Amino acid sequence: MKKLVLIIFLISLLSSCNTFPRIESDVTIFHSLDSFNRELTYFFLPADEQERFADYMYLCNIVRPYLTANGYKEVPLEKANILIDISYSMDEGTTTTSSIPTFGQTGVTPSAGNIIGGRPTYGITGSTSYSRTIYTHSFTLSMHYVDDYLNGLYNGIYFGMVISQGSSGQFLKIAPYLIQSLFQGFPGVNGEIRTITLSLQ
Repeated sequence: MKKLVLIIFLISLLSSCNTFPRIESDVTIFHSLDSFNRELTYFFLPADEQERFADYMYLCNIVRPYLTANGYKEVPLEKANILIDISYSMDEGTTTTSSIPTFGQTGVTPSAGNIIGGRPTYGITGSTSYSRTIYTHSFTLSMHYVDDYLNGLYNGIYFGMVISQGSSGQFLKIAPYLIQSLFQGFPGVNGEIRTITLSLQ
């Protein structure tokens, strides 16, 4: 029986190793785009910190094709009706330590009338500890009327936020999946919170 348990455990372990990794994101949407009656022209707000300029432009380049596919056109600021601002973050991670049992031979069961030996017995022989760090990634895209924003009125016409947790400590590797999740069904239903699961390539 213990041998059967060991075999089942090993099969389960191998199956989990072959599972294609996925990323699950929670997407929150608020917008009033249904009543927006102007041309869908936009301008990206510049990065707020010079040292983050390259990362910011990288994210803008990912967002652009999604906006184009939804009828938005990028133009100079003086011709834009919409200002688009993006923000992003990743925490320092939370590390947890766990243990899993190790299996092996635990002894030998004597066989009646067999003076040479007996049957080996198998079971839990100990445990192995491992640690895992989980990071929280966040990406936000907001839209504003140009005139309102430039006059200090920050009432947005669209706000979309994506939050995901995973073991990657490199935000830019996860960012394309967060943005893809945000634009699934864009612009979405106002007040909607949904969970999107994507396969990591």
